[in-house]
Amino acid sequence: MTDKTEETTIPTFLSWLRSHGTTRLENVAWKTEDGSNERPSCFAAQSIPPHSPIMSIPSSLVLTEFDAAMSPPGRAVMAFLESREHVNDPLPVPSRRRILILPFLVYERFVRPPGESRFWHYLDLLPPKYEDPLWWTEEERKRELSGTNVLAYAESREELLKKDWEVARRVCSDAFGKDGLTWHNFLWAHSALYSRCFPSLHSPLTTGDTPPFTIPFDTVPTFDLADLSRVSSCGMALLPGLDMLNHGVGVEVVWKTTQGDDGNDNSHNADIPRDVPCVSFFTSSQPVDEGVPLLNNYGPKGNEELLMGYGFVVESSPDDYVRVRMAVRGLADTSAGVTNEILRRRLRVLHLLDPPRDGDGTVVTAPQVPSSGVELLDSSSSRPTFLHHLRARDPVPRSLMVQASVFTATESELSLLERRGGGEGEWDPTREPVTKRNVLASLAQVRTLLNGKHAALWTVHDQARAWWEHANSERAHDRDWVGKLGRDLRAGE
Repeated sequence: MTDKTEETTIPTFLSWLRSHGTTRLENVAWKTEDGSNERPSCFAAQSIPPHSPIMSIPSSLVLTEFDAAMSPPGRAVMAFLESREHVNDPLPVPSRRRILILPFLVYERFVRPPGESRFWHYLDLLPPKYEDPLWWTEEERKRELSGTNVLAYAESREELLKKDWEVARRVCSDAFGKDGLTWHNFLWAHSALYSRCFPSLHSPLTTGDTPPFTIPFDTVPTFDLADLSRVSSCGMALLPGLDMLNHGVGVEVVWKTTQGDDGNDNSHNADIPRDVPCVSFFTSSQPVDEGVPLLNNYGPKGNEELLMGYGFVVESSPDDYVRVRMAVRGLADTSAGVTNEILRRRLRVLHLLDPPRDGDGTVVTAPQVPSSGVELLDSSSSRPTFLHHLRARDPVPRSLMVQASVFTATESELSLLERRGGGEGEWDPTREPVTKRNVLASLAQVRTLLNGKHAALWTVHDQARAWWEHANSERAHDRDWVGKLGRDLRAGE
């Protein structure tokens, strides 16, 4: 390991950006709350007209998976992955990405001598620690997140990440030595990457192409994540300087990729040679006044996703939601023979009333109902989804109401529901109830589900609040912050 002999300051970071071809830096003022170099935020240093570039970086400053693949640890990882191409138990793509990129970030930041890495000044300015739940103690997680979905997510993510870390340590041992790739450094690299990465159209792991590229990104890097096939083939990339913009709920943002000075008056990249691709952040249709924070829009993410991915939550967020799951198995008769028959019939009716759909909304062809109803629950992608996202500003999802109607229906009501399926349009159980008894029973079922979720959230919250008020430790400030994150998460749900 290399001892840190110098520290990157905001001025030296800006000098590094400028020396590598970044333009329009005069538009941006970088400030921190406490005057340190940690977590700088971006503000408009001057008034910027509509449809104007705020800052542009050349593609040479974009940190990609290809940079990782060409490094000493990256070459070891790529050789390892190539050796496993034909095994029966291949690593999933997310794990392959992590064991490629995260050791590279650790190597560039903590192993190479300061200033030797092309990305040193950027990586050195990133926060030394993060506030997502993977950095919390086990006690903090249980006290603040019990009753929420985030607790299980954090535990599962940590388990997966530690498995990736063990693989990376074994594969990259020659590049790091005995103590180079520590869990702390690997976790730092994970939080640094996942809290600020952008999707790239090119990847040595999935797209099979090789550099150089004309344009490394989509026209809008934050394209629709509903296009799952496209997302899974994308690489991960970091945009130094541009990835330090904070999140603004509902903020209109414009990203563009251009060929330097392409002759278009709207590009405004005359300082970048015509043949050099660059990524630019633009103002929208509205001007930006001097002193105003420069914000990106991370998308319509709820607080669960914001906390896990970025380590913060938004109070009273319009995009916040709570996840609830219809406990299907618990609604069936406990007798094995009856359970199978009832589940098979209910699931068949559910397929008629609310058929599963793929990513673009196309109805998935209903499968042959297997001999076991439970088998259908655990079958292919055509199984129904029992996990629902509820937002305060939206009505209760139709799919949840349909499931409640089906799983509280009597045998005679199931016969009526079967006749409703397959018709034109979507059946709305609240507007077209099969019987009064069924609509009341289904509403009661949903209310019980929501009351149970609410009680779990706030019972644990009250216990945690009492504990925080009496806590006395050296981490009092950190505990106060973690407690606030937990309270705001529960309040949103």
